[in-house]
Amino acid sequence: MGPAQFLPTTWLAYSDEVRGILGRSADPWNVRDAIMAMAVFLKANGALKDERRAAGAYFGKCKFGYVSYCDSVLNRATAYQKEIDRVS
Repeated sequence: MGPAQFLPTTWLAYSDEVRGILGRSADPWNVRDAIMAMAVFLKANGALKDERRAAGAYFGKCKFGYVSYCDSVLNRATAYQKEIDRVS
């Protein structure tokens, strides 16, 4: 559902917390709400201590042996960050 591509059950699991943060009802199709929900999901899955584990939970495939996919996404994120740092 929406830009974060949550399954309906995943959205329902986190929508109350997102509503509490936003102070209003959250909409999975609203980009800002979806990004907030993604942040809540990642934090709940350990992003502050283990970014790879949290990303793997979000991608889903990392749990099922598709480690190369997970690694390729994280490598791309690292490359983006290097470019951001270079121009900052």
